[in-house]
Amino acid sequence: MKELEFDVSMTIEDYMDYNLTFLSKMSRIAAAVLFWLFPTVFICIAIGAFFDPKVEDKSAVIVILVFFGLSFLLSKLLVFLVNKLHSAQMRIIAKRQYKNSQKQAHYRFNESGIETKDELTKFFCVWKQIVKLSENENALYVFINQNTAFIVPKRIFRNIEELSEVKSLIAQQSGKEFRYKPLNRKLKR
Repeated sequence: MKELEFDVSMTIEDYMDYNLTFLSKMSRIAAAVLFWLFPTVFICIAIGAFFDPKVEDKSAVIVILVFFGLSFLLSKLLVFLVNKLHSAQMRIIAKRQYKNSQKQAHYRFNESGIETKDELTKFFCVWKQIVKLSENENALYVFINQNTAFIVPKRIFRNIEELSEVKSLIAQQSGKEFRYKPLNRKLKR
C-alpha cells in the first residue's frame, strides 16, 4: 500500500469552518424555536379569544393579531441576534483552538492509520478508531469521536486526483464513507 504524506499549515479559517459546520446545530434549533414561539402563542390566544363565548367584543381579536404581527417582527430580530451571537461565539472558540494548536503539522496516511506530527506532539490513530468521515467545500474531517476530528484542508492537495486518492484511501481503510456537510455560510458573516 502506498504511503501518503502532507505538510499542513492550519489557519484560523480552518477552525472556523469546522466550528460553523459541526458546532452550529443548537443555533438552528434555537432560531426555529425563537422564530415560531411568539407568533404561535399569539395565534393560539387570538383563536381562543375569538371562539370564547365570554368575549363579546371581538375587537380583542384585532388587538391580539396586532401583537401577533409585532411578535413576528420581534422573533425575526431575535433570530438575527442569536445568529450573530452564535457566529461571534464560534469565532472565539476558533481563535482559542488556533492559539492552543500548532500551526504547522505533518500528516502521514498509511496501512496502519493516520499519524500527525508537529513540533511538540505526535499522534497516531488506527483506522478502526474512526467513527465518521465528513467533508465540506474546504476540508476533509476524519472523526475519532463525536466531537474530535482531524482537519485536512483541501488546499494542501496539488490536484483533484491527489484529493481523490486520499479520500478513497481513508474511506477504504476505515470502512466509512465521506458525507458532504455544507458549510453554514449563514453564520460565517
